[in-house]
Amino acid sequence: MNVFGRIAASARDSVRYVNQRYAKPEIQTTLFVKICLMTLRVYLLLMIALMGYALVRQATSSPKKEGENAAPPAQTQPAATQPGAPAATHAQ
Repeated sequence: MNVFGRIAASARDSVRYVNQRYAKPEIQTTLFVKICLMTLRVYLLLMIALMGYALVRQATSSPKKEGENAAPPAQTQPAATQPGAPAATHAQ
């Protein structure tokens, strides 16, 4: 008695039944709807590819050492006031 074999055969039969039943769509679609669905499919695949590329690039990049390509410290300057704006008052 091979339990896993029976489970796999049952799953395979179920998948075949569903695939045969829904092989032909019952809904009539216009050319515009088909084009929109194809565009969405291509967009989805493009987004998945870009996310995969970003993940691989991030995973393979070497971590930067401290001090390497460090940005110079930010210099603070007072904010420029706009012409005609009232002068700022300081609370005491």
